[in-house]
Amino acid sequence: SAAVEVFMSSTSQWHRAAPLPIPCGVTQRTVMQDTCYLGGMFTSDEKIPQHVFSASLSQLFQTLPCDQQPSALRTWTSLPDQPYLGCALANMGGTLLAIGGTDEETETEEDLEKEATTVHAYCPSTSSWVQV
Repeated sequence: SAAVEVFMSSTSQWHRAAPLPIPCGVTQRTVMQDTCYLGGMFTSDEKIPQHVFSASLSQLFQTLPCDQQPSALRTWTSLPDQPYLGCALANMGGTLLAIGGTDEETETEEDLEKEATTVHAYCPSTSSWVQV
């Protein structure tokens, strides 16, 4: 499903937020400052896309139903694809990291082990992932 629900601790209720651009589940996620990042997800056809999306938390935590919010509040931003399929996302000192994952071209256990230990950092100034 592309649905996103946000729990408001102040009201102890769930609210529907802006839907994701694609239906998916089992996402990797992390938060940095006012931004939520989602990636490493499975789609309904059980494929693992490399997409990463971000959204402002202040926009997601709006209490109005999504269909009553201005369209600017309902959009997720697409970032460059993760370097590998199914990466875990993490925030380390304000840097967005993509950790591990696999490559659909992997053919040997040795290749998988090498790729599963790779870490990339997202560089906002160049809008790219850089191996660290």
